[in-house]
Amino acid sequence: METVAEQHPEHAMWPRDAATRACARSVSMEMHAGFADLRAKMPMEIHTCAPGKGAAAESLPSIARVEAIWSECLERSGGPFLFGEFGIADAMFAPVVTRFNSYSPVLSDASRAYCERVTQLPVVAEWIDGARKELAR
Repeated sequence: METVAEQHPEHAMWPRDAATRACARSVSMEMHAGFADLRAKMPMEIHTCAPGKGAAAESLPSIARVEAIWSECLERSGGPFLFGEFGIADAMFAPVVTRFNSYSPVLSDASRAYCERVTQLPVVAEWIDGARKELAR
């Protein structure tokens, strides 16, 4: 993602403001390196529809941390995405969005709305559709 951002500076894949960009990189790296319990209890299986499954005691702190990140970033930026426009940080959290769509943990209204906005993006919808078609083969 860094390489693509460097090759296409005309697109604001990271926020332009240095402090905001640092925050976006920080939450993206937290997503990349963390949440092992969430990944274990809620595997990324786009075709799955298992409301409540995976909401084990071990995964609840990770769900709460994801929601805290989203809430703070959306409040600070004013939305509709984590840092205003869709960017790398949102792409990093798209797999979590698909997990939340599959397992339907209890989420705040703001988190559910964010999941819906990410899911409705044409590129994300195409990704989800492709995964479902691959499974059907």
